[in-house]
Amino acid sequence: MPAMMYALKSYLCKVKSLTFAAKWSPCANFFLIDSMFYRIYFTFYRIYLIRFYILQNLFCKILFRFYIRIHFYRIYLTRFYN
Repeated sequence: MPAMMYALKSYLCKVKSLTFAAKWSPCANFFLIDSMFYRIYFTFYRIYLIRFYILQNLFCKILFRFYIRIHFYRIYLTRFYN
């Protein structure tokens, strides 16, 4: 827990210094800032993608089960009760 707090504090300090540098220095390292924000965005996007993939898989499995069941009943009923 203390290590996590330290990491968060150092990260926030880095963000603060980077934004300060971007505001006030004429030769701001924009690539560094962009890469940092890209890293944050990509981690969240990756979590979203994994979650979406799991949900999609479940949804497809449920749909496929219903599809098979409906077709089975349709074929079964038309074959034996017509």
